[in-house]
Amino acid sequence: MSILTVLNKRMTFHQAINREKVNKTRLLKTIHYSKYINPALSHEVIANKYINHFKLVEYFYKNSNEEIYEYLNDSSIEGDSDQAKIYISFHYGLYRLIPYLLDKAGKKCIIVREDHGTGELNNEFYRHSFIDCRDPGCYLKILNNLKKNINVLLFIDINNIGSDITKSQEIVFLEKNVNILDSIFKFSYKYNYKIAPLMIHYNDEGKIKTNVFRDLERNGEEEFDSYSKRCCQLIYKILEQSVCEDPVQWEQIYQLDTYFSIQNKNKINFLQRKFKLNVDYCTVYREGETYTIYNSLNNQQYAIDKHLYILLMILKTTKLSKQTIVRILNNKDSFAFLKKERIIC
Repeated sequence: MSILTVLNKRMTFHQAINREKVNKTRLLKTIHYSKYINPALSHEVIANKYINHFKLVEYFYKNSNEEIYEYLNDSSIEGDSDQAKIYISFHYGLYRLIPYLLDKAGKKCIIVREDHGTGELNNEFYRHSFIDCRDPGCYLKILNNLKKNINVLLFIDINNIGSDITKSQEIVFLEKNVNILDSIFKFSYKYNYKIAPLMIHYNDEGKIKTNVFRDLERNGEEEFDSYSKRCCQLIYKILEQSVCEDPVQWEQIYQLDTYFSIQNKNKINFLQRKFKLNVDYCTVYREGETYTIYNSLNNQQYAIDKHLYILLMILKTTKLSKQTIVRILNNKDSFAFLKKERIIC
């Protein structure tokens, strides 16, 4: 069976890759350009089905910068200011692409991460581009790079590593009060460096577009606590709007656990039994207004609508009683119901 036949039949990636006659290497390369298959696939799930995570990324992006740049259809970083700043991204799994985005725009960048993969250390483009966020001298290295006019990229979950949760800002996220650590805002406040939220989207051709939001900076003589709380709330408001407006960009349901761990996993057991799926191993595909959940553990697929898809993610971050979950499931097609119950804003 040819790749074109697979794509024309609008098969999911997992259906296609399990067909022995499909050339898996060619399919993996083609998958990002298919208008039928969402390119925002879980590298982890693909790797479990096919090859090592880092080898897969190397396969996609090893050929040349020109090919990578063609894949990256960036529209906003080029127009960003020339002054070095701190970019905050919500897409931890896409850190491999963001340096190319910045390089394409003529911007140097260093990434703050937890660890490095052996595959990346062998890549000339990445080898000298990382700061270990667990390094005691992490913030000094960030400062030194900014002084050299080198941008710094970090992820909102990195902000929470190795810190005291009691020293945090309380904000509202998806109708829930959550505590956000503000170490990077303390840093930016002290040294007066701007922070720019960076959002990535896939277009219909599978190319990446970026959206750099308005810089977060001090308002005159604004005190730190006011600045920090305002920045934390703005950062997570951007994330919330992205989830509600285009949830397929967050195709792995468990991804929100990166930002907020589930307080009581028993709360979602009913939901898991209802759909017979393990939400920790799910990938979601979109075709029109239909969302298909694929569970990689039991190879089952479940068709749901946009409302319930958003709800699944909200349930991961909200403490709800079993009775409330039942009521929501019984009214899954009604956004009005969700708003009335103040499940979504």
